[in-house]
Amino acid sequence: MNYSGIARNDSEHEQALLLAESSFSPSPGSKDTSTMRKAFLLREHPGYTNESPIVVCSKDSGVVASAFLIKCSIHLHHRFLPGVFISSVSVAEKFRGEGVSRLLMRAAIDAASARRFDIAIVIARRLVDGFYTRFGFWGLAQYSKITLKPATLPMDAQSPRSVCLKPLDVDSFGACAALYASNYAHLAGHCFRSPEMWTYILGKLPYLGLKLDLVMVGDIVAGYAVHDGAGNFHEIGTNIVAPICSSRSFLTAFPSEKDELTLHIPPTHPFVTKLNGGDVSLTLRECSYGGHMVRVLNPDFPVCALSGLGNGIDAKNPPLSFVETARILGVARVTEFEETNATEMRGSFNIPILDQI
Repeated sequence: MNYSGIARNDSEHEQALLLAESSFSPSPGSKDTSTMRKAFLLREHPGYTNESPIVVCSKDSGVVASAFLIKCSIHLHHRFLPGVFISSVSVAEKFRGEGVSRLLMRAAIDAASARRFDIAIVIARRLVDGFYTRFGFWGLAQYSKITLKPATLPMDAQSPRSVCLKPLDVDSFGACAALYASNYAHLAGHCFRSPEMWTYILGKLPYLGLKLDLVMVGDIVAGYAVHDGAGNFHEIGTNIVAPICSSRSFLTAFPSEKDELTLHIPPTHPFVTKLNGGDVSLTLRECSYGGHMVRVLNPDFPVCALSGLGNGIDAKNPPLSFVETARILGVARVTEFEETNATEMRGSFNIPILDQI
């Protein structure tokens, strides 16, 4: 391999995109939904720039591996910090097993560190057991699954005039943005969403097989939800201070053949705290070597300085351990609880599905 780093010209840029698109296509050369999905998710993301493609090149074969740095602003410790997704890590099939992926990851981490991002994130499958942990990335998410039967929740004190759904459109971005910001304000891992990001989300939803619907009480927005139409909810935003309808009315507004719904949102989400009086169950799963994986990059990361780990954390030094990373980011494992209250829920680093790339 004679080069690894940011794509140097338009040709390497396009080769990197083509490799990523073909790697996520079920059959070589097919321009099907999965290929178009990958092309859209990368090219159209507001955080995509000319410096996004990272490549490994062979003198004879051109680009043989690629990944993409997609910049974002990640919420941690009551502020937004500059972060980057390392997305679509791909190696040409004939070069797999030759250590090319290690060159690619080192080049991506070096480039992200040079651009002064505080943290880097990969969304990884557990099938690649232990690969990303070698580079200091750790799974810090708690995948919660909250199941409930809306019919067991309390009714509205006063029946609302009417509850109906309205699909997301450009005129609804402001309402969604305000609800999203208030509901996720204390949940680590969500990204700042600009108007351009909401436009991107509108185009992204069909590729995810999801819908974003507003819940309307008359002509007032009571909230919104990202769902699959089959009883699974992946993001919820409601009026926290003065709810316009009950949780029961909110959930039953979504048609479902099931009497039991599943909420894939953190247990500390404000909506979950209002599910009192119903038949509700919660399961938590965590995996340190897969899922939402994070590495601390920036030696000037303000939280690092506060925790005494702010000296020399960069791509040239050994990466941090799981425990050190979790402590810096202020998150906890499923098995850890506050000493003063053994049942208190503690934070994790969960990235909403619409922010993932």
